[in-house]
Amino acid sequence: VRINHTIQVSFTINTYTLTASAGQQGQISPQGKVVVTYGADQRFTYSGNSGYHVDSVLVDEEMVDSTSGYTFYNVTSNHTIRATFEINVYTIIATAGTNGTINPSGAISVTYGSNQRFTFASSTGYHIDSVIVDGSYVGNTSPYTFTNVAANHTIRAVFKINTYTLTISVANGTVIKNPNRVSYNHGDTVQLSATANTGYHFVNWSGDISSNSNPVTITMDAYMQGIDPKKIPGILKKAIPELTPPKKEKTDADSDETDTDDDELEAIKKNAGITKPAKPAQPGQATV
Repeated sequence: VRINHTIQVSFTINTYTLTASAGQQGQISPQGKVVVTYGADQRFTYSGNSGYHVDSVLVDEEMVDSTSGYTFYNVTSNHTIRATFEINVYTIIATAGTNGTINPSGAISVTYGSNQRFTFASSTGYHIDSVIVDGSYVGNTSPYTFTNVAANHTIRAVFKINTYTLTISVANGTVIKNPNRVSYNHGDTVQLSATANTGYHFVNWSGDISSNSNPVTITMDAYMQGIDPKKIPGILKKAIPELTPPKKEKTDADSDETDTDDDELEAIKKNAGITKPAKPAQPGQATV
C-alpha cells in the first residue's frame, strides 16, 4: 500500500415476508405478502362475513388460539398466517305444555339464514291456546315458522281443555240438567231429566243424542275450533189414547181392516197435533 485508502461498508436491515390469507366468507387485514423489518411487530385482524365466524387461525401451519387478531412480535424470519371461517349455528328451544305436542321439540340447531318450521298438535279434547315465541304471544294456530334465522330463539305451545255449551229445546214439558252450568269441559257428563206437562208423556231424545231413556246421561265431547254448541233437543209428545178395536170374527178382510185401524191411529195423531218425529238436528240446529 503506497497511499491512503477509504473503504465504506453499507448495511441494510433485514426484511421478512409475512404471507396472510383468508378462507371463504371472511377477510384478514392486511392481506397478501406483508414485508416486515427485522425486530418489528406486525398485527393481523380478521373477521367473518355476516352470519359467519372465525373457525381457526393457522400460524406457520400451527393452530393458534385467537379469534379476533394475532400479532407477530420481534419478527426475525418469514411467516404465514391463515384464517378460516364457518357459518353461524343457532339454537331454537322448543317445548310444549301438557296435553299436546310440538314437532320438532327440544334444542334444534339451525344455520344462519335458514328457516325452521314447528307444528303443534293437541290431545283429544284440547286445543292450542297460545304459541309463545321469545316470551311474546304470536297466536294460537299451527304451524309457526322462523324465517331467516340469525339469533337464538325459544318457542312454546300451551294447550287448554275444550269447553262446550249444552242447549235444550223442549215443548210441552221441562228438562233439568245436572249439573246445570253455562259451559262444560270436554269429558264432563251431564244427566238430563225430562218431565212432561199434564196430558203429555216423554217419548224420546233426538238431535245429538238418540235415546228413549229418561233420565239420560251424555258426555260432552263435541269439538269445533275449541268451542262449539252441542244441542240435545228433548221431544215431549202429546199422550195418545189407546184404541181398542171392537171384537169380531176373523174374516178374509181382516188385513184390510188392520190397514184401516192404522189409518185411524194416524188420523188421531194428526188431530192431536202430533206429526212424525223430526230428523236429527244438524250441527248448529235444534229440533223442537
